[in-house]
Amino acid sequence: MKSSHTVYTLAVGALETNCYLLAEASSRAALCIDPGDDAEAILDLAARHHLSVAGIALTHGHGDHIGAVSALRAAWDVPVYIHDADAVMLTSAERNLSVHLGVHISTAAPDTTLDDGMTIDFGDTRVRVLHTPGHTRGGVCYLVREATPVPLLFSGDTLFAREVGRCDLPGGSFPTLQQSIRAKLYTLPGNTRVFPGHGPPTTIAEEQRENPHVRLNA
Repeated sequence: MKSSHTVYTLAVGALETNCYLLAEASSRAALCIDPGDDAEAILDLAARHHLSVAGIALTHGHGDHIGAVSALRAAWDVPVYIHDADAVMLTSAERNLSVHLGVHISTAAPDTTLDDGMTIDFGDTRVRVLHTPGHTRGGVCYLVREATPVPLLFSGDTLFAREVGRCDLPGGSFPTLQQSIRAKLYTLPGNTRVFPGHGPPTTIAEEQRENPHVRLNA
């Protein structure tokens, strides 16, 4: 079956954060997820593929996921979305921890704060917000289930291939992260394609079977 969406990926910044451009194959409408750095490269990627970016969606507020927000927001004139619990991290280099990376990243407050179950719509695509705290208090994953052959999940730093996000930073909790993954992610169809904040893609079925940190049945 021909895919209705294309996912363009750029690993950006010192921590090689995955920035995603989720695009409708037909309309070229797109959503930018986690632009952590390298705004010019992201702008170039969108231009080369003739994408019309409708918004910037953040999985959480850490500095390595938000570094290009200001430049892209200005270039595209689009809204920025983040969960309410992480919104304060956008405006504070201390809270988003970028100061500890030797940089001072901050941007304006978000246009829209999110909560569990809300949606972000662009083109004919509906992106559902799954609140998955544990890495940060306001961590979310973005799920596309309708109008795509297999579900697509953008998991930020909640779930990686055979790994999970660290929980030893402010706002982190390993038991909370485990609960988020079991209740919100492992209940998704096994063929769901998972696009994490760092590293290669995976699937829910693979992580249910092989992730050593969160077993399907604890």
